[in-house]
Amino acid sequence: MRKGEYKGSTTIVNKQIDKTISRGAYDIRDLIFEAFPRNISHINTGIVKKVLGDSRPLLGVLNDTSHHCVHKDRWRLQPDKKFAHPIHNTPSKLYWYTTPHQYQGHTKIIIPTTTYFRRMMITDHGTTQSFCYYLVPLGVDPEIALHNINNIVFDYINECFRYANWNNVQILKRLPQIPMDHHLTDEEVFEHFDLNGAEQAEIVAAVHWRKNGD
Repeated sequence: MRKGEYKGSTTIVNKQIDKTISRGAYDIRDLIFEAFPRNISHINTGIVKKVLGDSRPLLGVLNDTSHHCVHKDRWRLQPDKKFAHPIHNTPSKLYWYTTPHQYQGHTKIIIPTTTYFRRMMITDHGTTQSFCYYLVPLGVDPEIALHNINNIVFDYINECFRYANWNNVQILKRLPQIPMDHHLTDEEVFEHFDLNGAEQAEIVAAVHWRKNGD
């Protein structure tokens, strides 16, 4: 650390997502979006600024801890008259709580924070702290919403800020709005975010496993 006016350039040596080592000079202020990205390059910086830039209205992803699973007196693994409200703790496990989630019964897309971004799903149950969620507006087909949020660009952004098997909640909250009137193709998502050929190639290379359903 050095006291003084920042000159706008920092040399960074970084181990990328693909395990290669990159080295370059960057304005550190262009790199930090709630967290430090795992991929660092001028192409990556351009992508992140285009997708997460302040000029785009937010999608509206939410997260709360009102039904945190540490409160074991409030939930059970099996329902009864007292523990009657289904709350997702993982994509495959429901807890039954004594009180409903604030959006219990509202159709939502839930996004796990402790496993892959792509394991999101449609539900009208509540969630523990282990999920972020998007409330599907009236008139929007939930299947279209699920498909469009689960897009290649958001997958890349999540991968860039994903550490130790944890998705970054603050980054998920910064995801911007996307069209919800039809199933978007990868090409339409690229066009929506004005991503050029080099940026598109960076995204495809970084999430190459996506097409295999891994």
